[in-house]
Amino acid sequence: MNTGTEEPKDQSKSLAEAADTRTACLADSVEVSRALLDKVAKCKVRLNIKSVFYGNLAMGMDWVACLSMYGMANKTMATDGISIFWNPGFVEGMTLDEFIGVTAHEVAHKVLKHHLRIRGRDPLIWNVATDYAINKILVDDGFVLPKDALLNSKYDGWNAEKIYIDLMKDQSKKNIKQQAWGNFIEPKNPDGSSKSSEEMSAEGQKVDGQARAAAAAGKLAGNQPGNLVEMVNKSLEPDIDYDEIIWKVFTGHGLPEYSMRRPSKSILSNYDMFSVGHDSTGAGIIGIGADVSGSIGTIELMHILGIINSVIEQTGPEKIVVVQFDHQVSSVIEYDGDSALPDFKVTGRGGTDFSPQFKAIEDSGLHIDQYLVITDGYGPFPDKAPDYPVTWLMTTDVRAPWGTTVPFRLKGINQ
Repeated sequence: MNTGTEEPKDQSKSLAEAADTRTACLADSVEVSRALLDKVAKCKVRLNIKSVFYGNLAMGMDWVACLSMYGMANKTMATDGISIFWNPGFVEGMTLDEFIGVTAHEVAHKVLKHHLRIRGRDPLIWNVATDYAINKILVDDGFVLPKDALLNSKYDGWNAEKIYIDLMKDQSKKNIKQQAWGNFIEPKNPDGSSKSSEEMSAEGQKVDGQARAAAAAGKLAGNQPGNLVEMVNKSLEPDIDYDEIIWKVFTGHGLPEYSMRRPSKSILSNYDMFSVGHDSTGAGIIGIGADVSGSIGTIELMHILGIINSVIEQTGPEKIVVVQFDHQVSSVIEYDGDSALPDFKVTGRGGTDFSPQFKAIEDSGLHIDQYLVITDGYGPFPDKAPDYPVTWLMTTDVRAPWGTTVPFRLKGINQ
């Protein structure tokens, strides 16, 4: 077994040159000692105790032990927004508090979408700029970082783009200081070519949704450090408290008290650890109609599903029935109410007709207690409402002729 302290084996030149960095890192993944795996597990648990926001995001990412870390300025830790790649030797040499801090640093790269915002900039200088943007936030939030962490009061409150412009004034780059740890990986296609702007935008929207859901969970837990979470909340802040609205749809009453008396079942099953939950129950069979027509914005869909996941996490409805529809129903999938919805795979993208989803619910024979429709409202509505309550989360100014219409507006994250 490779302990992570020995030199990496030679890899084929074609792999390093032709493949994208993520593919190369996955190919170079290694087995590590039980002691290091225990340190990684302890880091995740301690981070979740310190901040549900950072902890949930870190635990939701794939962790890959990788020695070579092709294409990166240093071979320490990195993220592509999906995985956290970590060099076993680097992790072994850090204190646990430093490890937690560097993990939070990688999570912040993801949340602020630094891997998606590079847009042809010099990778080295962009990484330095993003490190300056992140580290002050983390230190103010009480995280411990390695000694060479980039900090400069001049850049307090600056976003990475503004810092980058300032750094680029030194054309020689000789005076630009780097830190010896922490990277992000720009997403590439398997052949090393750049992803399309549409693909990058879709990935950014997914990250925003994950950050929104993590912020909602942290808000309920009441243990989140404030700076990055406040930034996320401000950038994604809607005019209406959608958590409260969706809680009422699911349970018939408002937000409950936070408690250890009902631990989170999904965290227990997924991570073999206890996490605080809520005493409040009462959700029965919940229907979710997801408009996947060509006009609905993916960002709204992902954010709303993120909020729904945070509510499912705590209420444990009897069952969730997700109906994807455009001009017809493309799928009807039932989920166990104790589990969060998996990554949402859109299967429609045609025109819109609202009637088929209600016909599909009727044909299923399920007794729906509450139904939530996520849509832009552009399509014909049924003349008659079903015999169960329907709430329409509208991403436009359209109002449904029956049921409860709630306008939904979100912005994006940029720092």
